Amino acid sequence: MSADGAEERAIRSVLAEKGCPAELMLFEMALERAMRLREMYTLTKGQVHFNKSTIFLEKTKNGDKRQVPMSSVLKATLKVYMTTVEGENLYPWWDGRLDEVYLDGISNRLSKRFAYRFEEAKC
Repeated sequence: MSADGAEERAIRSVLAEKGCPAELMLFEMALERAMRLREMYTLTKGQVHFNKSTIFLEKTKNGDKRQVPMSSVLKATLKVYMTTVEGENLYPWWDGRLDEVYLDGISNRLSKRFAYRFEEAKC
């Protein structure tokens, strides 16, 4: 991020302008907690514990379980976002399958969307 936060604000602005709440929430979560992409997009509502201010990751890249503390900013943003989510999954890209090829495909599509062409992405 640039010293004045201009790049961060520009990305938020594009995502908000395009009406991309899931992408914006994923971006906020990545900034606030530096979680891996797959850890974020496979989150379910049951993994978010507002009373403990934590997100429980059942399986990390190395196979361990861990708790990720939520900042007050992430907690407030996530509470609002979760009121708009239907079903158990927090993000629309994942249907619950755990097949590695399927998950790698989602990760690749999301990485390209954010890293290379977020301004062209359609929600």
